[in-house]
Amino acid sequence: DKFTLDDLETVLRRWNLLPEEK
Repeated sequence: DKFTLDDLETVLRRWNLLPEEK
């Protein structure tokens, strides 16, 4: 499967590097 921006968002959230809200 291709790595998408949504996948990246999920990873960043798991690492607590991205706020939950958009």
